[in-house]
Amino acid sequence: MTAELEPQEILDLPLGDGNFSDAKTVGQYLMRMAKKAAMEGSCTYPFADSNWETPLIFSFANAKLMWLRTDENGLVDDYSDARFTEILVDLYDFLFDVDYSTMDRMVPPPEPKEWYLVCVDRDGNHPGQLTDYFGDPMTEEEARIQVEVHNKPYKYHAWSAVHIPTVS
Repeated sequence: MTAELEPQEILDLPLGDGNFSDAKTVGQYLMRMAKKAAMEGSCTYPFADSNWETPLIFSFANAKLMWLRTDENGLVDDYSDARFTEILVDLYDFLFDVDYSTMDRMVPPPEPKEWYLVCVDRDGNHPGQLTDYFGDPMTEEEARIQVEVHNKPYKYHAWSAVHIPTVS
């Protein structure tokens, strides 16, 4: 029923529902929690959310590391609290014991280029045509900057940043 993964594999698990941080993985989420606790002094509920465990519960359950029962709305109904705690303790122990001096450099992975700059024709003579003039993928930040730059001189055309995730 449960899978066995190495700590590095668990830290790389993606986060989904209930994630109130900008973290994309379990490891990033744990680091955000530690940062909030350190910077705010006390951190009763990370991210000001009493359900802070929810994204981790779903991530661990999706990886078959623990069991989870959801209700008819897809919300957490019951789960293995003991196994959840065990996984968290093991992850924090792993992070504490890592020999950081052996790491060449700690560079986050590059941000995926899944954003596109599109123009929506809104001048009334056309039926709201969506056009991708450039066809170049960008990061979210690059696309949003380009939207600001391209929208300044126009009155009838609205440039927008559109996210089209890649499928692996």
